[in-house]
Amino acid sequence: MFVFLQGALCYAELGCSYVSSGGDYTYLRVAFGNFMGFLRVWIEVALSRPMIVVLSVLTASNYLVYWFFPTCSPPDTLVKVLSLFLLLIVGFINLSSAAWTNRLHQVCNYFKIGN
Repeated sequence: MFVFLQGALCYAELGCSYVSSGGDYTYLRVAFGNFMGFLRVWIEVALSRPMIVVLSVLTASNYLVYWFFPTCSPPDTLVKVLSLFLLLIVGFINLSSAAWTNRLHQVCNYFKIGN
């Protein structure tokens, strides 16, 4: 039942035992060697984070399109095009200014809380 608490306690113990930055990379490198640490970071950068971004954008576009198609399923092409548009907007904002990125995150959090 409290699996999340056990995981948090394990990370707290590891953080106290190995006082260096790097998180999972450091723990895997110490336990299994440099290759496993590298593999973990590579999978995170190349697979996990891009998938999270794509799923977030697809979910947001599904919610936005739902306002216009409340009784039927929206066209897949419209959802994909809107997802691409949102991804480009977010990418442009992230590249242009850290202050604008911070504002975007605040607005998204307000929508999450208000929903």
